[in-house]
Amino acid sequence: KQWYQRRVQPVHLVALNRIPDPEEIFVGQKVFFPQGDYSGTEGNNTGGKRYHEGVITRIDGKHPNTVYSGHHYRGEADGKWVTYRGYSFEFSCKLPDLRIAPN
Repeated sequence: KQWYQRRVQPVHLVALNRIPDPEEIFVGQKVFFPQGDYSGTEGNNTGGKRYHEGVITRIDGKHPNTVYSGHHYRGEADGKWVTYRGYSFEFSCKLPDLRIAPN
């Protein structure tokens, strides 16, 4: 068995690594937001941000200082892992940290 396993992600759980335009984000919009980190491991990966699917519930301020708040789209009852260090049901971040799925 090789050191990795191939995973197939559903298309709605894939995001472009591009900062969305402010007009692409609205209350009720599904987004991907960072929370927690992947640890780097020798010969495996370099680590980085761990993105989660969420929904925007509030938008405060004006661009470029807008803060986007929301919560995880899925919870423990849906099988979501919620015991990692740094977990919080809610999130707040600025536009450069958000990603959206392509239509």
